[in-house]
Amino acid sequence: MKFKPRILSERTGGRDSRRSRYREEEIIHKGIDRIDAERQLCDQDVGVFLIRARENGTLALSIRASKGVLHIKLELRENRWVLGEGPTFGSIASIISFYRCHELPIRGADRMLLSRPVLVTANTTHS
Repeated sequence: MKFKPRILSERTGGRDSRRSRYREEEIIHKGIDRIDAERQLCDQDVGVFLIRARENGTLALSIRASKGVLHIKLELRENRWVLGEGPTFGSIASIISFYRCHELPIRGADRMLLSRPVLVTANTTHS
């Protein structure tokens, strides 16, 4: 699945309002697997997350939880994104914005919100 560069715009609801716009190439990590994601997230606060491109062309949300790191598949169904058993969204930015204010619909992520993304840097990209 090829992602066209776009600006991801999101409302922050007062949390981490220093940055509310991201380009997909800043937020979608390519060439890292779940183990790499866990290494990047293990020392982060609960709610810190990254989105990674999987080998099969789909995306996954890896998020720091209270007892480790959770990995959740992001599915594209009929041109709409869905995370777990939650509602569908027109964009990745919409998912991020929504789950910064609403609890994640995932077992093991009880009462958990997204806080801030780990951005792609030259040090975290393995192409």
